[in-house]
Amino acid sequence: MNKNRTLRTVVLSVFSVALTILALVLMTPVASAHTTASGYRIVTATSDIPAVPNVNIIKKNGKSNFSESEVDCLFQSGQPCASITNLTFKDQEIDNLGHTVGTLHPGQTVFLIPSGPGTYPLSLAVNDQAMLNMIAR
Repeated sequence: MNKNRTLRTVVLSVFSVALTILALVLMTPVASAHTTASGYRIVTATSDIPAVPNVNIIKKNGKSNFSESEVDCLFQSGQPCASITNLTFKDQEIDNLGHTVGTLHPGQTVFLIPSGPGTYPLSLAVNDQAMLNMIAR
């Protein structure tokens, strides 16, 4: 009887540790600029809360899409320029020229930090027709 209790405790402990590690990996929405090739326009994500323009991810005609096709923002080195909020009930992966910027869980907001002035084409992995141009001036 004591052997079964010990085995159950060990199994639950291992399961808890594995679940905690999985949760930490899945809940990290920040993408690093160091993971992309230097020839690409890069934008990174942060969880700071500045006053910047926001675009929502919504359902349009049964598909995930951006609420706007373009967002203008003021570039300030190292500072968030715009934000995106996921208003759908599914995780949404945001890409910039084929590189993942971040994955937003339902209700989550990500703040975008451009690497410099310019236009950053963003798309959704689940809908190749969903396009958002972030213009950092």
